[in-house]
Formats: sequence, C-alpha cells, structure tokens
Amino acid sequence: MKKKFKFDIKIILTSILLLLTLIPLFSQIAAFADPAGHNPMFDYLSDIEKADMNVVKKFLFTNENIISLTFLAIIMGFFILVLLDLIIRKKSTHILICFFGAILASAYALTRSIYCFQTGSISLVSGFTYAVSSICFLVLSIFFIKKTFDGDCGIWYYILLIVGGLLFFFSSATSSSYSILNAYSHSNDVVYWTGYAVSRFYLLLIALLAFINISCDYFPSNEIKEVKAIN
Repeated sequence: MKKKFKFDIKIILTSILLLLTLIPLFSQIAAFADPAGHNPMFDYLSDIEKADMNVVKKFLFTNENIISLTFLAIIMGFFILVLLDLIIRKKSTHILICFFGAILASAYALTRSIYCFQTGSISLVSGFTYAVSSICFLVLSIFFIKKTFDGDCGIWYYILLIVGGLLFFFSSATSSSYSILNAYSHSNDVVYWTGYAVSRFYLLLIALLAFINISCDYFPSNEIKEVKAIN
C-alpha cells in the first residue's frame, strides 16, 4: 500500500539540524577568507609572522579543525539523506539510514578518541570515554539490525543507546574537550566553536535516530507487532 507523503515533526527537526550546520560552515568560510581577522592568536604573533600568510592561517589546518570540517561535511550530507528517508518512507532506506547513522557516530567518537590520546594530559579521560562510546555505538548498530529482523536485543539496543549517548556527552563536555564552561576563553576561536558544534550535532544525530525508531509507523518491528496482533 502506497503511503502518502506528509510533513511531520521528524522532518521539521531534521531540517532545523541541517540548517544549523550552515552556521559553523559559514564561520569556516569567513575564517578562510580572512584568517588574520579570525586567528585568536594573531595579536601574539611577531610582525614577521603576521606578514607570513602561511603562519597566520596555520590554525585552520590543525588536526582538530580538519577532523571537525571532515565530520561536519559528512553529517551535513547525512542529514540530507535522513530527510530523503523520511520523505520517501521506505523500510529499506530506513534500515540503512539508522544502521549507518550509528556507524557514523561510532567513527566520529573513535576519531576524537585517537585525537585525545595523542593530545595526552587530561584529554586521556575524554579519549577513554570517547572510545567506550564508540564501541557502544558500533554494537548498537548490530543490535539495531538484529532487533529489526528478529525482534531480539531490543532492551540491549536502548541500554547501549543511553549509555553510549551519556558517555559521548560526557566526553564532549569535559574541560579538555568542548565544554560550554570554557566558552569565555574561546570568544573568537572559530576552530573551537566548529568542534563544539560538530560534537553536539553527532549527539543530536543519535537522539534523532532513536526518536525516528520509536515514532515511525513504518518501523519494521512495529509492522511485525501489528501482524501478530491481527493473527
């Protein structure tokens, strides 16, 4: 039976998230266009360094910013795919979106974990919790497939969803990562705020996918339950 297209809260929420990703994107574009005006350490550079544009824009090519820009581009594309999935309303695309969404969150957490371990010091705590949340999201994707086709592992799916989400939030909210408490010292730091935004986008992605799974009427498990109820 062909399902009618309709706007719902999930489409609206995904659209808002997609629009919000434009804020750090435009900030980065502005920083690349005027690196001197966006370099938080520009006033501390010597006159010779200020005259060297390669030195001035070096802050835009750090590992931290490269990670943030890469995963910002990925999640922008993924939010577009989520929108298409919600509009098309096909079970096959829905399963793929939810599966790869968890894989994507796991990949981001793993990348941040490696970065934190390389940074060392207090970042080791964030690196460890990022690593555990990455494992949670990876296993979560497997449990999602099993829950979808077999109806098993439903409880473990939600347990890992909650545990992984909390660990991910803790990792991205520590003083060594992207804590809002450190905002006062990063008022003109486009690299910090891009990383902050990207970390929150991936946390919201997990929450969005969980909401889609619970509320969608075309979620495979719901259809199985309906068939059993009829029989």
